[in-house]
Amino acid sequence: MEMYSKFKSGAHSKSETSQKRLANMGSVALLCLILLCGKYAYSQTTASIENIWQTHNVVNNDEQGMNIHVKFSFTGMLNKTGWCAAYFYNETGGVLIDKNQSYGTADGQVSTGSQFTPNIADGIYSDFVLFIPYSELHLPDGQHNIRFFVTIFDNTMSIANSDFHEFQINWTQPTNTLFSQNSSQQTLYNRTQQNSGVFFESRQQAGYNAKHESEKHTSINVGVLMGGGSLIGADLEFLVMKRLGLQLGAGITSMGLGINYHFEPYINSQFVSVQYWHQGFGNNHYASYLGPVYTYRAQKIFQISLGFGTVLSRGPLWNMDKDTPVALLYSIGLFFPL
Repeated sequence: MEMYSKFKSGAHSKSETSQKRLANMGSVALLCLILLCGKYAYSQTTASIENIWQTHNVVNNDEQGMNIHVKFSFTGMLNKTGWCAAYFYNETGGVLIDKNQSYGTADGQVSTGSQFTPNIADGIYSDFVLFIPYSELHLPDGQHNIRFFVTIFDNTMSIANSDFHEFQINWTQPTNTLFSQNSSQQTLYNRTQQNSGVFFESRQQAGYNAKHESEKHTSINVGVLMGGGSLIGADLEFLVMKRLGLQLGAGITSMGLGINYHFEPYINSQFVSVQYWHQGFGNNHYASYLGPVYTYRAQKIFQISLGFGTVLSRGPLWNMDKDTPVALLYSIGLFFPL
């Protein structure tokens, strides 16, 4: 009986030593990833769209159309080439098809955009203007409700996205008769304005033919303590509604599930979620948890999560106080919108 107790004690000691080594390895890996991602986040280019408004019945080079005015700020753009672009949709969300390769993307969507190269690192464009002729919307005769959004690119990487804005057009070839606009930031108005000379060439060029993040509905996430709390794990998230996502994950010794609510209507936005973590299986089961988690996502690939979970079950490897009702849930890693 005494020998058996010693054997059990020795096995338990080895198990604890193994757990400590694993925890130390995880801590070192987590610290390295934090430093790497911190350096990346600090040096990345960012932008923020602050306001968008429209002017209609603008004439430029004998073409009647509209100006889209964009106020946006930027950081880290010294001598870098960026793009400001607008993409057009019908009222049901279908893309407007470009028919003459004049104002459109390489894959055939009606769009207008212009490049910029700031001579300062951080600054603001108070009125960056995009023009598109009404004829380049390629609409049939009749009344149409048109939607568009604006994206700011650092080269080909999207770094800022606007909400959708709308305007209504009664179109008869070759002239239009009535325009109005409606967005969260503008009031209805109708005016005719001659172009004041602040105009940017809007024809398609290589550099801004990238999908807006609202068109991306799936993301793969890889990092430390992802996939339900494994040392290295991965999650797959897909949007089932405009802001609602489902998340499935797995790691070396774990699995996880989550329901996510995004603050913005696209996959690379921050979100809150209810997550289930299950760490370990069988004799190697550690614990399982259920609780709320907040996830911060940068415009580019970096994400970090923090929350807490109610302890649902404790396994043979549980080495904390059995009365502990909750545990800290956290992870750090990279995400890749698809």
